[in-house]
Parts: sequence; structure tokens; C-alpha cells
Amino acid sequence: MIHLGMSGRLEILDKETPPKKHDHVDITFHNSKNILRYTDPRRFGSIFWIDGDIKDHFLISRLGPEPLESLFTGDYLFSKAQNKKSPIKNIIMDSHIVVGVGNIYASESLFKAGVIPNKLGKDTSLDECTKIVKHIKATLIKAIELGGSSLKDFYNVNGQSGYFQQTYNVYGMKGKPCRKCKSIIENMKIGQRSSFFCIKCQN
Repeated sequence: MIHLGMSGRLEILDKETPPKKHDHVDITFHNSKNILRYTDPRRFGSIFWIDGDIKDHFLISRLGPEPLESLFTGDYLFSKAQNKKSPIKNIIMDSHIVVGVGNIYASESLFKAGVIPNKLGKDTSLDECTKIVKHIKATLIKAIELGGSSLKDFYNVNGQSGYFQQTYNVYGMKGKPCRKCKSIIENMKIGQRSSFFCIKCQN
């Protein structure tokens, strides 16, 4: 099992390609001229050899569902949020509730759903949770189609960068006009993370 951490990536390369500064592991294959190289500038990632059911591993066993799974629904999110006093943005970024919703995708999904990121979970309605889930799924599907977001050091296994950042509505757009209503995009800190939003489109 390979955990990419914050900056880890895998790349398919010719096996003769010399390693660079942040290259840590090469995985070789029988009868192949290629290798799978693991690169991690920040070194937050890890690689595990697992015997037995991967679902029992300590990094996996307590995780919530994948956001594109059928288990992740508005009803599910509402059940997890309705008694929480933490902001809805923190809730959808909590991997024990749902995995894979990072800061960028949380900000963009909440904008599309019309929900302000600091709204408390207990104050978020079932209808709002349903909209949030719908737009998380749509946002992630769109991001996958565009190859993800390349802000600093993200590349896919073929060394290509993503293009989802060209479609941002709010993330990183502080001080710029909202694409929808022309109000100025604002930024607040929630859980030590920058949270971008439109005060007119989100409430």
C-alpha cells in the first residue's frame, strides 16, 4: 500500500532514468523496461507491505466512504453533521467521515452548493447536505477529467500536470470578482486552512 501524503507522486519511467533529489523508491517489473518511481519532496508519504485484508490496516479501518461511492449521500452527511458544532467545511474534510475531499475541492463544492464554509454542522439542513454531496461528486468527477489540480508539484503517473485549477470559482481567488454575482471573493481561516467564499452566493 502506498500513501502519497501531501506531495508524493508515482511516475512511470524508463528503468535507466537516474533518480533525482526527492526520488525515494523504484518498483521494478519482470520483463519490463519501465519502473514505477515514488517521489516525495515533503516526505509525509509511506509505503507498506500488507499481509491479510487491507481493510483491517490501521490507516484504512477508521476511514469514511469514498466520495464517489453510493454510500456517500445527503442523508449520510446529515447524520454525521447534525450534532456537530464544527464548521461544515471541516466536517467534509474529515477523513473519518468521507475521504478525499481536500481544501480545494471542499471550497469549490461549498460554493456550488451555496453553503458558507463556516456554517456549523448542526445548522446545516438535510437539503443543504444533499446539495453539498451532489457538488462534491460533480467537482471531483470534473477534476479527474481535467487531471487534477497542479499548484506546485502535482503530476500524474505520466508526468503530466492537471488543469482543474483553470476552472476555480473561489479557491485562491481572494479579492477577485465572483464569476456568478461579481461580488468580491473573501477568505477566512477555518481549522488553520484558507477558506475562500462568496458572501452573496453562500449563506
